[in-house]
Amino acid sequence: MLVYIRARDWCALAAVGLFLAALAVWGFCGSVETLARGRGVILSDASLTKPDAAGAVREVLSTGSGRLESLLVAADDRVAAGQTVAVIGQPELAGRIVESEKKLELLRAYRTELLSGRGRDRAASADESPEDRKERLEADLRIVTEEAQLAALRERMDTASTVETLSGGRVLELLRSPGQLLREGDAILRVDASDGAGMHASGRESLRVHAFVRPGKGRSIREGMDAYILPSTVRRDESGLLVGRVAKVSRFPVSPEGIRSVLGNEELVREIMNGGAPLGITIELAKADSADSDPAYRWTVRNAPQTALRSGTICEVNLVLQRRRPIELVLPFLGAFFPADVPLPEAEDGGRRP
Repeated sequence: MLVYIRARDWCALAAVGLFLAALAVWGFCGSVETLARGRGVILSDASLTKPDAAGAVREVLSTGSGRLESLLVAADDRVAAGQTVAVIGQPELAGRIVESEKKLELLRAYRTELLSGRGRDRAASADESPEDRKERLEADLRIVTEEAQLAALRERMDTASTVETLSGGRVLELLRSPGQLLREGDAILRVDASDGAGMHASGRESLRVHAFVRPGKGRSIREGMDAYILPSTVRRDESGLLVGRVAKVSRFPVSPEGIRSVLGNEELVREIMNGGAPLGITIELAKADSADSDPAYRWTVRNAPQTALRSGTICEVNLVLQRRRPIELVLPFLGAFFPADVPLPEAEDGGRRP
């Protein structure tokens, strides 16, 4: 007896066959990655390679408690070491200074009255009695003491009311606004202390990424591994990811103080330390094919929009620990017949995607 298969059944069978064929091709030619994720910051080369460079992101802290009266700089401004960047109101200190000035004025008037009442233009005379001399010396001592206290209050006022930068650089962001109340030690703004020290002759700043990865998968990271970076100022669906390669891995975990000196952001330090002391990773960014191209660094999207990368930009980091063919996950013994690493498949626009 003949069995007739309808065209509709043939279409279903062909669809299943195509699906199985595509699955087989993907199993042998595709790529499944094992990733280690972390957070980091884009920094100038000078901040990572010169031991005497200040180059890291620094927080400028409040020198006293009070209300922030004014900010004297804006984001992206260049500042010099010792430059005043903010003014903090000190109403309590100001009141004490006014009281001290009034008290000093009264003391001087009292001394003048004391001398004029005795008919003397000088502080002392030959016929001055011991009681008069004692009274005059006490008035002089009170004036000297009050002058010293007033000088100390004015000096304290200058220190607590003006905020200065410890090192020169470029203002990355303002963390406070005029009118806000501050406590001593509160961060007011963040400064990139490298100050463009890593500029190439072309005028572009040479950049690297300093990242921190939790110790679990982080212990598998080796120099030369591929890395993909997403700056906080970039949309992944438009520009893709920056391409890089691991250049250095710290031998020991990094302390919170070490992370703070690089990131200059207390919240990020707490977030990174949440999973234990991380490892520090230095990543070299891959240059674009042409030295004169813009952007100057390689992205996973070849025709990515022009994106200005600046030192001090916070970023997310993905490190490729291993690439395996999907078939190896099902039949592990097949891994012996394939190369140790699988190249990334080309993206539709010619770039490479992680």
